[in-house]
Amino acid sequence: MILGSILLVSSIVIVVTKNSNQYAIISFVFGLLLFLNGLFDLPKGKLIICDSTLIISGINEKINLQNLKEINIFKDRILLSDDNDSVKRVDNVALDFVSSKVLEKYILENTQNFDLKVINNLLY
Repeated sequence: MILGSILLVSSIVIVVTKNSNQYAIISFVFGLLLFLNGLFDLPKGKLIICDSTLIISGINEKINLQNLKEINIFKDRILLSDDNDSVKRVDNVALDFVSSKVLEKYILENTQNFDLKVINNLLY
């Protein structure tokens, strides 16, 4: 996204100064495509752990970590199981191996005081 922005701005400068318009148009289109690709590749959701609550996109309410028993991470969904054996499901998640490891690490680092099991199903 940064590279696309730099190419976009530099091509506008070249067009304004009237130096080799052919290359300016090509770099403008290329920069615009890189910029748009960067925008579309941004994460679409969020998972925040603050104090003893979990805030996750796709679930409207805050989840108390003291009641949470297990988090299952899949490629296309995340399942949250609590002490009452009820399951909350977050669908349309697009995780790869690396992002699932980062997510698992973030959850484990921020929930050390809680008895919470994190299962990363992309590792198996």
